[in-house]
Amino acid sequence: MSLVAAALISLGCIGQQGEQVGPLQSENSSLPLGEARSVNAQIEMGVGKLNLGGGAENLMDANFLYNLASWKPEVSYAVNDGVGNLKVSQPTSVNVRSFSEDVRYEWNILLNNDVPINLRTILGAGDGNLRLGGMLLTGLHAQSGAGNVTIDLSGVWRRDLNASIEAGIGNLVLIVPQYTGTMINVSQGLGTVEIGTGIKRQNDSYINDAYGQTATSLRVNIKSGIGDIRLMQSP
Repeated sequence: MSLVAAALISLGCIGQQGEQVGPLQSENSSLPLGEARSVNAQIEMGVGKLNLGGGAENLMDANFLYNLASWKPEVSYAVNDGVGNLKVSQPTSVNVRSFSEDVRYEWNILLNNDVPINLRTILGAGDGNLRLGGMLLTGLHAQSGAGNVTIDLSGVWRRDLNASIEAGIGNLVLIVPQYTGTMINVSQGLGTVEIGTGIKRQNDSYINDAYGQTATSLRVNIKSGIGDIRLMQSP
């Protein structure tokens, strides 16, 4: 069984029939924040390419590209007692047998920088590019099954953040801020850990030069199965 198939099975994303590739659809989606004072956001993609960052004027401004009609992303948002709950997901009925090199499936999502967001991303199989610096994150959990992922935390952080990253199979690049103290703990199966300028090992952890010297700090726990990890500091 392919890695794509295994990842989709784990997410319950196996359909019954094949589907032919059709015209490329480009769909925009914008969601106003409403009365929410904080937001729980879950971004769940079975297979494809995820580009996620901050800077949205609304709670979310997104563009979805896809050429399998049944793979149209599902977006839901509701506010209860001042807490918004946002979910963006791939339909659970998608058919892994439809996946081929001709399939185009890409999400380009921007979230608001000024509302506190507890963010969870789940990527089954594919590549992820998460540019999260500048956002007001209260929590971060990023999970990937098979594929290469870059998580960029560069920028100025206005509050502490505890983050967890789970990578199954594939390479992971983590970029940490230069002027916010950061500690990284790594639990790894097979692979190497490469550290760039400004990152050093301290006991069983990795820290940047600013760690312990700033008012806010980031703590990142990484769990990786198979693949290389590269730890970098932003210029």
